[in-house]
Amino acid sequence: DFATKFGRPMSDVNEAVFQTISASMGDSEESVRSFVDVAGQAATAGFTNLETAVNALSNITNTYSDSLEENETKAMRAKKVADAMFAANKFGKTTFGEMSQFISKAAVTASSAGVRFEEVTAALAAMTKKGINTAESSTAINQALLGVLSPTKKSEKLFKRLGIAFGPAALESKGFAGVLEEVAQKTGGNTKALKMLFPNVRAFKAVLALASDGGAEFNKILAQTNDMVDAGTITSEKFGEVSQTLG
Repeated sequence: DFATKFGRPMSDVNEAVFQTISASMGDSEESVRSFVDVAGQAATAGFTNLETAVNALSNITNTYSDSLEENETKAMRAKKVADAMFAANKFGKTTFGEMSQFISKAAVTASSAGVRFEEVTAALAAMTKKGINTAESSTAINQALLGVLSPTKKSEKLFKRLGIAFGPAALESKGFAGVLEEVAQKTGGNTKALKMLFPNVRAFKAVLALASDGGAEFNKILAQTNDMVDAGTITSEKFGEVSQTLG
């Protein structure tokens, strides 16, 4: 009984089931229940409501649906999405609710370039850890991804001159962290060069925050995030802790 398990009114649970079906997160009772279970745990662990959790997890899961592995259900992918978000909560200064509200655009851009969601949340954690709020960080990450995907003509010339890979193929093969690490190496962290590569003020803010130390902090958080997602326990652990506290 989800109403009892999550301490939510039955009307909220019924609405969550309806949202789950509407978002194509399940085509059977079992698959719908599996997704709602993940969303309920995330909502409780993230101190937010079921509607927010279902919307966030379904939006991002659908965004990455083309990369579903064989026999991987959408509920399984939603669990990985939630785990990545709670890793960002652990390593950065952001909340599940804030990420649910602001991270979608960056996720859509990242997915289109073959960049894993874990890289988006790790970048967000690294930026918010430096005091940049979630909304600003999410926008900046999105602009930085766009700056690599489709640089201006002037920026493209400098990318080529410095021997830095750019475009969709670079992001897909190296990842966002890999591209920024190369940017840091080839520019020596020179702010003038970084500004020329990423003239958009928001993109520049993200690159400066993520590559100023050669990408070390970003890569460290990414490795920790990957470990947590692979372990697959952080959402359920957080849910257990919060449930015990509230219970």
